[in-house]
Amino acid sequence: MSELEAAQSDIVATCGSLAAPCEWKLDWYATAPDITQLKVWVALLDADSRRLERAARRDEACTRIVAMLDAARMLTQLSRLDTQQSAARLAWQAVQRADSFLPLSADAARATKIRDAVTALATAQNLAWAQCVQTEQIRWLSRPQDRVKAGCDGASLYQSARSESAAIISKSNEYPLSRLRGEELLVEMRAAAPYFLAVAQAWGATDATSQLAALSARAERGEFGAWIAAARPDFGAIRGELNRTRATLDALKDAASVRAKPVPPPSTAVSPSLPR
Repeated sequence: MSELEAAQSDIVATCGSLAAPCEWKLDWYATAPDITQLKVWVALLDADSRRLERAARRDEACTRIVAMLDAARMLTQLSRLDTQQSAARLAWQAVQRADSFLPLSADAARATKIRDAVTALATAQNLAWAQCVQTEQIRWLSRPQDRVKAGCDGASLYQSARSESAAIISKSNEYPLSRLRGEELLVEMRAAAPYFLAVAQAWGATDATSQLAALSARAERGEFGAWIAAARPDFGAIRGELNRTRATLDALKDAASVRAKPVPPPSTAVSPSLPR
């Protein structure tokens, strides 16, 4: 408790920073941001909101919860699968906190702030998710082909792919890829273009998770070349996780919207007298 109180100036500054517009200054096709510190701050905001709520300082507690949602929104703006997965997990944490806060806070202004933060997060998700497949195609096809042209072989590409947190890595398909280099490797990589086209068509479908799983199984069998057979983005699992998070966000938005509408005061109009 004392540590949270001692960190109040930093926490307040963080709330303000997370509310501000964010423009990522990095080559996010190649490099994901280190979100370790962001996760730490979300955990601090979560704990501080609970402390403030117990002290009946609900406006300040609400500010911390909104900042948690803003943190997820900020990370969501990067349309990479790995950052979308991390953002979804931050959003889930924020939703759980807001869900427990709203029923105890019968205040329209606070509910409105949470509703608006959820709406902004959902809007950012829509924009980022629409670009996810294109982003991953650049990361998994365009840039690796540039590396091959610069002399990188299949074994090196496979080792690099193993460091990707949002990837499917197939040990059984490592050898067919690792023996390739130069034009032979480029041919196998070009064979992956239809895979990304099919993924783009499945990504927004109502049964996206099952369609993406089927495409991944086909890729595992080598239908889209040796590169994607050995290593590829985990579109199916992450799409399923994003869908679950979005459902909880939509439910929170509905709950906050209901509470954001103030109850009209009872009518004070005088009923007309009945004729005698």
